[in-house]
Amino acid sequence: MDERDREIERLATRRGLEFAWWVLLLAMIVIVLWPRNGENGGFVPKSTINWLIWSQFALFFGAKGLTGVILYRRQAHAS
Repeated sequence: MDERDREIERLATRRGLEFAWWVLLLAMIVIVLWPRNGENGGFVPKSTINWLIWSQFALFFGAKGLTGVILYRRQAHAS
């Protein structure tokens, strides 16, 4: 790996993490504000929280991979 590859890896990791955190934040806001009409005493089920947390891993690695592919394709030439 040269410095270009390390920079692409760093940028892809940062963008993937930012994307996953924004999705998590927005999903938590939606879950909290979603009207549940008193079912379960207004609590969010554990299965929903577990699904949301595990989906963050998939979103992170998917966004990181996609960003890496896009950044490599934008280069004029490969090393």
